[in-house]
Formats: sequence, structure tokens, C-alpha cells
Amino acid sequence: MSNPPVFLWEEIREKFENKETSLLLGKGFSCARGNDFKDSSLYQEASLQNNGGTSLSAEDIKIFNALGTENFEKVLATLSRTKEVVNEILGAQAHPPILQTIDKRYQNIQSSLIQAVKRVHIPWGEIKPEVLTVLTTVKEEILKYQNLFYTSYDLLIYWSLLSDGGTKGFQDYFKVNKFDPKSAIENHWLRVFYIHGGLHLYSKGEEILKIINPNKKEKPPKKEKGEHILKQCEDLWKKPDIRPLCMAEGTSTDKLKFINNSEYLSFAYGRLKQNTDKLVVLGNPLNLDKNLLDKNPDFNQHILDAIVEPSPKTVAISITVDDGDVAQQMEYWEGVMKPDDIQFFDEKSHPLCSPDITGEKQADRA
Repeated sequence: MSNPPVFLWEEIREKFENKETSLLLGKGFSCARGNDFKDSSLYQEASLQNNGGTSLSAEDIKIFNALGTENFEKVLATLSRTKEVVNEILGAQAHPPILQTIDKRYQNIQSSLIQAVKRVHIPWGEIKPEVLTVLTTVKEEILKYQNLFYTSYDLLIYWSLLSDGGTKGFQDYFKVNKFDPKSAIENHWLRVFYIHGGLHLYSKGEEILKIINPNKKEKPPKKEKGEHILKQCEDLWKKPDIRPLCMAEGTSTDKLKFINNSEYLSFAYGRLKQNTDKLVVLGNPLNLDKNLLDKNPDFNQHILDAIVEPSPKTVAISITVDDGDVAQQMEYWEGVMKPDDIQFFDEKSHPLCSPDITGEKQADRA
């Protein structure tokens, strides 16, 4: 049986670019925007010592080397499973030093990843005008949809939403800076859900808060101009009662625990599970290896379940034509979803992942 066609986005966009469609956007969007967000770059950044915040220790690096990977999810998932095996076979009481060592390494690697993602962002005030134009174009593209479910926790989408200085046309369920699931929303506005949290989100006690730029009337010191969000991250994370709301877990089971422990994340994830609209899956939100030879759906099985469970009307799934076996990618998706409800398209033909809109031709970093 022959494989279904791989369309260019232009061929099917009229069917999906409307307020009856939701967009599930993943790490591939961030990576297309610049190499800084790829696993290898984040690993190099996290390996740097004395670069502010937590860095990978020599012991952490040995674990990455032993597993032959620079993928944080793989390492964290391996540590999580190792702890389960040790606990099951040897018993937690019999070998507490082993479990304590695993926990210590897990927590340090986790923190190093979050810090690395923060550090690869340049301050807002240093973004070049041409890149700011790109971010504004990103906003124009995502406002075409009804819901945006974002699985990365970088600031690219958040910055895009703020890029033209306007706050109309979208709602993220934060009333000023506090999470409010009952926030009033215009029917035709884009609803934004950060499924795995974000650098700009944090918890303080029972409250879920969002970092926002200071009031323009406050006139912050010139040397800090444009650094508001990243500077606030740096200052807030030093406080003992502040916890960044960033997903940095290995297995899907651990991710679900993290989600269920957060009122905001469980709300956002619940909306994805309830979504029966048409759906566009773009930017590899399941974080599967492109060639699928080393795929591990357990990294994001919860996302896959949330896609399949509500049975959306029609799903457009991006395929990485340049990397990996296209037929194998299709077979994977057809194995977990109803084949008749799927249309495949070339990821780079979509405006949000094309070289033009992502700025690859204009700038190396954003």
C-alpha cells in the first residue's frame, strides 16, 4: 500500500488556518528559530562552569557520556527508571546512598537545563529590528488559530505575542500577572496554553504568577533596559519561596506528576485533552528523534494521549522531509491515530518553521 501524500502547507492551509483549528507547537519551532535551542547547544551551555546559575557537574557529564547522548530527556528518563529499578529490586531502605545520589544528579541536571534555556536567550533590548519583525510575523500567524498549545518553555512565543506592543487578540488566562482560569475572553481571540510551563511562569506558595514587564512609567535604569523578564527570572529564582514553572522531567509519568501538582499546568493540559477542534501538529511536540530509530514515546506519551483521546475532527501533522525516513514517520503516526483523519505536510513549508519567518536567513540568535 502506498504512503499518503506529503502536502505543502500552502495546499492545505485554507482548510486549517481558521478559528475552528487548534495548533500544537513544539520544540521544533524553537530549534528552527536558531541553533541555540537544540540539544547539543543546550548541553554545551549547561556544561559551562561559572556562567551564572547551575551547571552540569563532572559527574553529570560522565552520565551523558556513558549514555552517548546530549539529550537531557533521555538522561533524566534513564535516571528516573534507574531509581525505580533500584527501589524495586534492592529496596529504598537498604540502599539510601544510591537513591540519594540519583536524586542529586537528577535535580542538578534538571536545574542546569532550565538555566541553559534561560541563558541562551539574549535580552529583549538587544534583539535586532529585523528579528523583532520576525516575532511580529509569528504573532500574526498564530493569531489565525483558536487555541495554541505550546510544549516548550522558552520565551519565543511569549515574546512574539508582545512584539508589536499590543495585548489584544489573545488570552493566556492570567489576569495581569496572576493565573485566573475564569478570565473573561473574547470569542475570536487566541487562547494560549503553556502545556509544560515557561520561563516567565512561577509559583509562590499556592499562587501561579507570570513575569511581566514593569510599568513603563517606572523608567528602569538604562543599563537594565529591555532585560526585564530575564532579569526578573534571575532575581526571582534566588528566592527560597519561588519555584520556576518549567517542565524538565524525563519520563511521561514524571511529567504528569509535575502537571498534576500545578493548578495552571493541569488546567492547560486539560484543555488539550478536551480539544475536539481540527488540530495542526507542528514542530515535533512529542520530541521524537527525527529518524524515529531511537524514538521513545514515553518522553511525551501524555501529549500523545491528549491528542488521540478527544478524537479531533482532522489532524494535520508536520513531517521532517529533510531528515529521516518519511515513510517511517507516517507509519508511526498512522499506528497511533486513525489514518483517514490525518493529512501530512512538509514542516518547513509552514510559515512558522520556514527559514524566512524563523529568521535563519536574518540572524543567528533571538
